[in-house]
Amino acid sequence: MSWTCTACRGGSNDVITELKNAIFGLTKEITELKSQLAASVPTETGTYNYEELIHEIEERQSRRCNIVVPASVPTETGTYNYEELIHEIEERQSRRCNIVVQGIAESTAPTKTERHEYEKESISKIIKFLYR
Repeated sequence: MSWTCTACRGGSNDVITELKNAIFGLTKEITELKSQLAASVPTETGTYNYEELIHEIEERQSRRCNIVVPASVPTETGTYNYEELIHEIEERQSRRCNIVVQGIAESTAPTKTERHEYEKESISKIIKFLYR
């Protein structure tokens, strides 16, 4: 048993064809919307596209070692001295591979050579103690 409307019984299939095309178009739009929704990350303020989110993470990782220099730098004297800031950055760079050993007193030797010698002796004592 089948039912057809009066217009269709008269031989006009245009209405059915239009309805089928409309249903097909709506189905296609629903599929596209679902895929867009699946590619989004919900947040409190809206959604992010995964590609945008990955791009943002990559950008932040590429800038993670950047040094931020503020517009003004307070110093002990209350003035703004960028030379001191640059010197501090250079000092930190020169010490980035240093090893800090707790429990060894700081050397009070007046020269750099004597301080290095003291540090070498202290480290040698620790190593000898560990491997005796």
